[in-house]
Amino acid sequence: MARKLNDDISRHLKIDPGLSRRREPEPPECLAWQYVNAYFEESRDVAFGILSRPSFESRLRAHFENDLMTSPEADASWQQSGPFLAGQAYGWQYFQNALSVHTDLLYTRSSFMAIQALAIMAFFVESIGTPALDYMLSLNAMKLAESKGLHCQPAATWNLGESALQTRRYIWWSVYGLERFNAFRWGRPLSIEDKAITCELPSKVVDGSMVNLDLLVPAVRHTRILGDITEQFTALKASTPTLTEVRRTVDHLEHRLRGWHDSLPSKLRTGADYSDSPKDMDIVHVLYHHFAFWGTLITIHSILVHPWNVPKIQTKPIELLDFRRHSQNSTRKVVEASRAMIRALSHVSIDICSPKWLVFTYPLTAFMNLFIYILRYPRLPTVESDLDAMYRVCGHFNYMEYTMPEMSFAFPREATNLARFAVTKAKANGNANTGSRKSSDANCLTTTSISTPELELPDVEVPDLYNESGTDAFELGVEDWDTFVSWPK
Repeated sequence: MARKLNDDISRHLKIDPGLSRRREPEPPECLAWQYVNAYFEESRDVAFGILSRPSFESRLRAHFENDLMTSPEADASWQQSGPFLAGQAYGWQYFQNALSVHTDLLYTRSSFMAIQALAIMAFFVESIGTPALDYMLSLNAMKLAESKGLHCQPAATWNLGESALQTRRYIWWSVYGLERFNAFRWGRPLSIEDKAITCELPSKVVDGSMVNLDLLVPAVRHTRILGDITEQFTALKASTPTLTEVRRTVDHLEHRLRGWHDSLPSKLRTGADYSDSPKDMDIVHVLYHHFAFWGTLITIHSILVHPWNVPKIQTKPIELLDFRRHSQNSTRKVVEASRAMIRALSHVSIDICSPKWLVFTYPLTAFMNLFIYILRYPRLPTVESDLDAMYRVCGHFNYMEYTMPEMSFAFPREATNLARFAVTKAKANGNANTGSRKSSDANCLTTTSISTPELELPDVEVPDLYNESGTDAFELGVEDWDTFVSWPK
């Protein structure tokens, strides 16, 4: 099954060899303006303020008039990236055009337009209908911004106006947040230390900007918490931590996460009515705050939940009861967060432009945690409702396959059938052993047993999840999927 998961996922991660070298002709002026209007009026990433509409439209107008009165460096950036930005609505063909000059954007003289192009390319491939190239593109955008000094607060002697100062902040913090979110999701190391950043957070909306600070600023603050998690977990994995060290780390990170959540406007916090979402914010942006909170909470507590993490923690015999108590508490939080994400799927619309984190990554994260929970405790009273939740995730992926037939993803269906079989078998064994064994799964959570009794499984290859050697089955190659079920390794 691990290999099946690997195959289902990996086929969508990269572009097949033989990327077309043919350049798509630039759109005629009337069509280009239609694309521009569609982008600024319908695209969700305009809320991050990467592009100024008046500025871009002015450049596009001058482009068609063949009268660009800018520096040669700016001209180069525009010639390389302008057609993609104008024709993003046309999709993959213009993306391939932009990708063909990726090296030029990075290594030739360029303006901020090159950073903007790379960032918007990264946003574009965040959609479920495209290969997962978002991490490398967002990393390149951030490194190019860093090379131009956008991470530093401009000196007062530069005499930059308020509009220029705020625009630099929009661009820097947008690409920083995008890169940090992708790096954390794919289990990559930090690309810049936060203490090296002196650029202030944006504080106002300047004329011509479409930035939504109620989205950008909280998103940036959340990604800084992700950086703290990465640093703390990296330190833990470099040692053999004690239970006290792990508890202190988990408590600190959860405190930071809940502080961020509580600082959000009430309409953006979990538990808010989706029908009462802010009028100036797409429901996808609202769901981002909720899924980011639940997903991060799962990651923080997974160190005390998943069996393959247990051998990494030094536990003295006298600490066993304490460990079990904390493990139970973390398990409850992981499972509750997973259930909450699955319940929220009823508010998720699926189309080719839906972001991967919304329709794929987080649903699969919740699914995997419930799957493991059921296999560990197949006799709990909540098992039927959890199986129903897994079937809802199957329906979610089934609809995604219906919408995009090329996105075949059979793993959830097979895993759910396996979970159902495990529950049926556990019930049968429990009935057969009623006279000799009266313990229940509810009691198992407070006993010395951490693993699941071996089941007679159907004719399907299933990794032994509860032995240390079984973790090899989840080493899914260069695209690590540990984020779904574990802390960073």
